[in-house]
Amino acid sequence: MKKVLLIIGMPGSGKTTAANLLGKQLNANVIHSGDIVRQEIKRKGLKLTPEVDRKMRKYFHSGREHIIVNKTIAQFKRNKLNIVDGFRSLKEVKMLKNKGYEPIIIYISAPFTTRAKRQIKRARMGKRETMSYLKIRDKDELKIGLEKLIKSADFVISNRGTLSELKESIKNFAKQINI
Repeated sequence: MKKVLLIIGMPGSGKTTAANLLGKQLNANVIHSGDIVRQEIKRKGLKLTPEVDRKMRKYFHSGREHIIVNKTIAQFKRNKLNIVDGFRSLKEVKMLKNKGYEPIIIYISAPFTTRAKRQIKRARMGKRETMSYLKIRDKDELKIGLEKLIKSADFVISNRGTLSELKESIKNFAKQINI
């Protein structure tokens, strides 16, 4: 089986940043599942709002997980390590395994207040990302399977500090992981 690194975490935890940093450290191909979701929103002619975000999350995690998994695998590079950021459930991991891949799950942890500040600053949805919406989003993410996925993580990397601290953690992790 071909190994795949799965970078998971709550919204705003730094999954994308960690995946990109790890990709550079390991000379790996990085795929962001959130990009797949945002492309689907754009394809449908919708604007990214909290309401659309919530509907799409439910759409992709109500028996349609195979869409994310298949679109992710389609972006894999055959002769490179692949890193996937943003899977949300054990169901997606199982599908990946059934297709001949060996996922190594890396959980990027960060407290809610840190994550909320990052998401509000990032402003993917403009000023619509309020603290109350972010709390609802967290509950939704956990409910669709992220809680169980986090509990099954093989590794945990804390991202409660600065970008420099995350870079150092990723650098140390890359030296330790046996791929």
